[in-house]
Amino acid sequence: MSVILRKAIGFWFAAALIVFATCQVPSDLDYLEEVRPPDDQLTWVAKLYVGGWQCDPAGIFIPPDTKRLLNQAGIPVFETKIEPHPVCAACTCPSYAATHYALIKKEHLTRAEKIGFEQKDPPFEN
Repeated sequence: MSVILRKAIGFWFAAALIVFATCQVPSDLDYLEEVRPPDDQLTWVAKLYVGGWQCDPAGIFIPPDTKRLLNQAGIPVFETKIEPHPVCAACTCPSYAATHYALIKKEHLTRAEKIGFEQKDPPFEN
């Protein structure tokens, strides 16, 4: 292979690598971004998550990312809050319990309800 051909291949390989590295590849990990509408167009939704077992080290419960879950359903989220709930220390008790809240547009309430959320205000202001 000639020197010129090797340099040309090297140049195009480097150029392709740069283009690939700088591309923004959308994924399901990306969040939906939207300008926050007026408060009268928004509502809070909530979903209780309980999981894991106190005495099972392999049973660690990692709750879902509420914003990502709603975004995957096509619902933009403007704010999230988590209300932790107490759990007992017995082996039959869960290791995690919390209500996850999300502020969404009222027009998306039905869609949120279809994936297990209910309309509910958080018990605290932050």
